[in-house]
Amino acid sequence: MHKYLQLIVRENEDEVDDTRKNEAFSFRIHNGNGIPVQLEIVIVAVNRETGQIDHYSGPSFDMEQLSQIPTEPAISKKEARKIFFSHLDFELAWNKDYDEETESHILVYQACDRFTRTPIRYIDAMTGAVITAKDK
Repeated sequence: MHKYLQLIVRENEDEVDDTRKNEAFSFRIHNGNGIPVQLEIVIVAVNRETGQIDHYSGPSFDMEQLSQIPTEPAISKKEARKIFFSHLDFELAWNKDYDEETESHILVYQACDRFTRTPIRYIDAMTGAVITAKDK
């Protein structure tokens, strides 16, 4: 499993709390060829006194499946761009303005899928399918 994991280095590594009983490690998952698996993470908490693993939180799939997934896209970047632009539309939306001290909103154009009216997230590199945000 280690060949699919990449340690997430914490920014505050210098601020080690020696009174904690556990040391936690977080890992990003990739397919073995550097392509990240989005929305998946592995967390391991090790007891600092015993060296035993106190907690493990793993992926929601069998890690060996990663070696069976193709690493080359079935469609080209040009095709993906064409699909994206054929689905791209814009709609007006209110967004919270975080630059102001008082709560305010700003009217913006938001990119969306012209058919579902939901934000476009990705183009599937194997099928060319448009992946949009889930409806609220």
